[in-house]
Amino acid sequence: MARSDTIRRVLKYPADTRIEWKSHDESMQQRTMIEESRREKAHNHHNDKRTHNKSRQAQEDQQS
Repeated sequence: MARSDTIRRVLKYPADTRIEWKSHDESMQQRTMIEESRREKAHNHHNDKRTHNKSRQAQEDQQS
């Protein structure tokens, strides 16, 4: 029985569950890329909020 079959059986995963094996280095590299992507997304979201708030403030100023 293959290692992945044993893992599926013990964890009661469906037979069609895909299991990937990675080296520690590959796993850490992927984790770093995911974290960088999240930071970039959060930074962009923060900048979008600032732009939105500035636009809203400008509209309120024009209405006054």
